[in-house]
Parts: sequence; structure tokens; C-alpha cells
Amino acid sequence: MTLPTLLAEDFEKVAGRRPNDVARALYSLDGSLGVTWMSTDGYYLVFHFKPAGGNFCRKAFTFADALRVETKTEDCFAVFRVRFPEATYELKFSLWDIAVLDRIARYWNPERTEFLAAAPKTLTPLSAFCAGIHAIIEGDGDADELELEWLGQRMPDRQAIQEGGAWIAANGTERLLAIISDVLTPQQRECLFANQISAAMSDDLLRSSEQELIEKFREAMGIKADRCEAMLGTMLVKNQIGAVIAETEGGLIDVSSTSPVVIFAACLIAMSECDEEQHATEEAYLRRLVEREEVVIESGRLLEFKGLDGLIAALPGPLDEIQCRCLMVNLLGLAMVDGQLKGPEQELIGRFQEALRVNDAEFHWDLEVLLAKNNLAVLAGAA
Repeated sequence: MTLPTLLAEDFEKVAGRRPNDVARALYSLDGSLGVTWMSTDGYYLVFHFKPAGGNFCRKAFTFADALRVETKTEDCFAVFRVRFPEATYELKFSLWDIAVLDRIARYWNPERTEFLAAAPKTLTPLSAFCAGIHAIIEGDGDADELELEWLGQRMPDRQAIQEGGAWIAANGTERLLAIISDVLTPQQRECLFANQISAAMSDDLLRSSEQELIEKFREAMGIKADRCEAMLGTMLVKNQIGAVIAETEGGLIDVSSTSPVVIFAACLIAMSECDEEQHATEEAYLRRLVEREEVVIESGRLLEFKGLDGLIAALPGPLDEIQCRCLMVNLLGLAMVDGQLKGPEQELIGRFQEALRVNDAEFHWDLEVLLAKNNLAVLAGAA
């Protein structure tokens, strides 16, 4: 993982060089909604943090000043705790960050014991899946944190996340490529491959180094080239949220009730409420897609004013063909985020497809890809 450019430049002002290790916490430094980037060059430990809707601030320390540094796992999080004479900070990260957090903690005490689980001698389908995701994280400087958070919440055995990371650290990606097809069934390989692509596409594209690694896994797992293209296409469309954001002449986001982004958000909220239950995974998905509070407020008003039937009847409205498919893919993603596509969700998905005029071929491609990606139950041997 790499720091955003402006934060990397600020880190360099402190340390005189770029950081070696970087991790992105799920909250601001005080535990409120927001974000914290933690980075180190081995001497300085720097926190760039901001609350939701605020600006970045920086706190910089040296490891020599730390009284204690520890890492642990807690539920579906990896926790990093550091105590200085003047303050103690405890940050929550994705479980997938445990390896980099362990490296950072060892700068304080190189002799400390590993917090990672011991590398298993043989891989189960679940630990092999986790090793494959860790390989993408290690090879991709900008893995999608929210995608990894979702995966961490969905893992049937979270110990496998640590075991997979330990196995990759001990054996390396090339060894995994050599044995992966022997460990996973074809269905399990497709599940892993779809999630590898999704995790790597944090910036809506795959750079050349990422493409090379993805291609190595495609060949090793026997995924057909046309199937790979379908997965890449679906994930690209899914991430094209920028296509629905219209800016005014002053560069501000248009949040009027007729703007594409408000209609987009209203449809997603309607999808999340169709079974009268909103799970934590659905809330996280919505939070990722609709970050701006004013969009959430206006889309809620639009849905309340028109109702579900009125909202669907007005589609596609101002949405163009690209925006319609982007919305359709994200409606599918939201409906299946808990690994199931229940009766009420299936019915509503059908209504949205008809209203958005997404052709059957594209719809079924996208549905197949997202079913392969979200069906993590196959890793435990249950279809």
C-alpha cells in the first residue's frame, strides 16, 4: 500500500524520505468516523488523520519515544496499539493488514515474537484463498481496503486470514502459483480470481504490474481468457462511480433531485431496504458508494417523496447507458453483499433491470461474475 501523493510528500518533510510501510485505519485517530493513514520509515511513525468531512492533520513520533507497541486481532479487525508518554493510540484495521502491522511493530522491538499464526504445512481451500488475497496485497501498492474489510467480515474462519498471510511470507507467491490449482476446485478458483481482481481495482484500473500478477494467477488456475475479460469488465463498470457524478460550473457536485448521483443513491437505498433489514455489510457497501452526506440526505428525500414505485417508474430518467449499467451492477452487488440473493431482492432486481433497459446479455454476465465473487461458502465446501 502507498500513501496518497500529498501525504507522502508531507511524510518526506518529516523523515527526509518516503515510508517503507503504510496501513490505512478504518477510523480517525480519535476513533470517530474518518480515516487514518499510518506510515513509517523504520524510525518515524507518522499518523495522517481526518474526521469525516474534515481535513488531514498530522502527528509524528519516533519509535524510540514509544513505551509499548502491540498488535492483536479482535473480531473482524486487526488492532494496532501504541503508547507514548503523552498519549495512547489504538487503531482498527482490516484483518488483511495484520502482516504489515506486525512489520511496523517490529521496528519498535525487532526481537518480538510474530503475531501472525504459524505458517501451515498444507493449505486448505480457505487458507489458500486467503494466501491468494495476501499475494495481491503484497504485489499491489493500492489494494481496495473496503473490499478487504468486506472479505474479512465474510470469512467463515478468520484464523485462515492470518494463516494465509503466514504461508505467503514463508513460501512466496511463486510457490502458491505452482500449487493453487491442486488445492482449489474450479468453482473455488473462480471465487478467488474474482475477488483478487476486485481487491486490486482500488483505483478503478489495473496497472501493468497488477495485470502481470493477475495474468499469472489466471494461467495458474486455468481461468479462460474470455472469462477473465468478463470479470474485468464487470469490476470496471462496478467501480465507475465517477460516471454518475455531475459537477456544476463551479466544480461542485450537483445534488439536485434530478442529478444522476442522487437518483443512483436513491435506488441503492431502496435496494438495501427491500427486505426490511439492513446488515452491516450492506451499510459498509452504501458507505463506500455514497460518501457525501448531502447526497445521502437528498437521495433519502427523493425516495421518500416518490416511493419505490415512483422511483422505478421515472427510470432511466437522465441516466445514460453507461450510468444505467453501473447502477445495475452496483444494485446486484448490494443485493448479494451478504452472499445471498433472496426472493424480494430477486424481484426488485428484475424490476430495476427492466426500468434501466440493461440488455439481458450484459445483465447475465454481470450476475454470473458477482455470484462467483460473493459465494464464499464454496470455500468451506458448501455450495
